[in-house]
Amino acid sequence: MSENFIVITGGPGAGKTTLLDRLRRHGFRPTPPHFAAAGQFRYRRRVFVAPPWPEIYVNDTERKQDFAEAVRSYDAYRSCGYDLVTLPKSTVDERVAFVLDRLR
Repeated sequence: MSENFIVITGGPGAGKTTLLDRLRRHGFRPTPPHFAAAGQFRYRRRVFVAPPWPEIYVNDTERKQDFAEAVRSYDAYRSCGYDLVTLPKSTVDERVAFVLDRLR
């Protein structure tokens, strides 16, 4: 297992991209090409999960899932043996602080 890889997951429209863009300002790099293979490549045991958030969810060309499917995809990493940490439904700055605090 690598402590160098951090997973932030969740359904579409949960604020993951906004959080990742902000974390890059803190020195984190772009997603590796094998990001979807959570069962094959081991990451940190603690996985950050963005919960379904209807207030910010939008359906567009990148988010083809409806909100009900976004809710179903919320728990995907649990079956791979990871410890899920739910991100707060808060501002991006508060989410960044939450992640950085738990990585220390």
